[in-house]
Amino acid sequence: MTQNDGSIIILAVLIWCFVLIVANFFMYSVYLDSRIVSTSLKSTQSSYRAEDKIYICFNEDKYYREELIPMLKYYIKYGHEGNIGDKGKIFLKDISFSSGDTNYVKVTNIHRENGILKGEIVSTGIYDSIEKTATGMFNIINFKYINNGSIISKNNVEDEEFFKDIFDDFKLYDFENKIQCIESSNFDKVNICILGEGKIRIDYYRYEKDIPVHQDFLDKNEVFIIVNKPDGDKCQISIINENKFDNGDLNGIIYVKGDLNIFDAIAFNGIILIDDGELEVFSEDKPEINGLVILNNYRGNEKSIESQTRLEYKVDVIEKYGIYLSKFVEPEIYAIKENSTMQ
Repeated sequence: MTQNDGSIIILAVLIWCFVLIVANFFMYSVYLDSRIVSTSLKSTQSSYRAEDKIYICFNEDKYYREELIPMLKYYIKYGHEGNIGDKGKIFLKDISFSSGDTNYVKVTNIHRENGILKGEIVSTGIYDSIEKTATGMFNIINFKYINNGSIISKNNVEDEEFFKDIFDDFKLYDFENKIQCIESSNFDKVNICILGEGKIRIDYYRYEKDIPVHQDFLDKNEVFIIVNKPDGDKCQISIINENKFDNGDLNGIIYVKGDLNIFDAIAFNGIILIDDGELEVFSEDKPEINGLVILNNYRGNEKSIESQTRLEYKVDVIEKYGIYLSKFVEPEIYAIKENSTMQ
């Protein structure tokens, strides 16, 4: 063997080693890219599964209207904020889940941000050992109820369906069946008389008679009353303070298909709804209305309500009684954030 032959063999071995190293590096790069793509796909699948559970909860009535909304109403009513615990779980039924995946979403962290009641809903999705957690942030109260001041009417809410939902066949939605709602459809005039010491008498009149044909007595100064007539004729509610030594506190929800008259400087805390009528005050001192006035086809001058009364928008009062109105609690997702872990 000549010296040149030995050099050629050494060079060939070096080239072969270089080719082998490059080939191995290329194969490893392909493998690594494949693993990255696979992990990315698995992560994406986990993410989709986590987000899908949140959207299912918000888009299907059996979870949204039958579980989520009553849950939120309960916590508004009883003043619970923060982490709800296991009571916040909503189990998703008739859905196929992969092994190890969770079959529920969890409502948590009810809080206020800039005075607006918000919540979070947490979901996890697992796909091939990769767990993805999605957290949906949502507003709890329908913005039409909280963004338009103390008086809501078609002058500041241009949404015909919103008023139809409230006023067409008006009813209160009692999610716990605990309130005593008085529904009057056979009388032309109803007087709510404040007696003092937290007691109320309700007088019912028919056909311009001066003597009530029926009376109800309540042992607390809270009333949920609906006054209308099935034939569409207008009715009238009058609020009278019969105990001049009492400050005339009255709380609750008052709906009338017609006119509402206030005869004394009472302090009403709650929500007043007037359909196809007007509000008039027959008192030297202005009555207080702390809460919300909702008008449909109002027959008077809306600005006169502000001039005749001391009207104040109070969030706590509105939330306390708003939970009984149509689509007051109407949670809406506005953002979803994610994080993932390897199992």
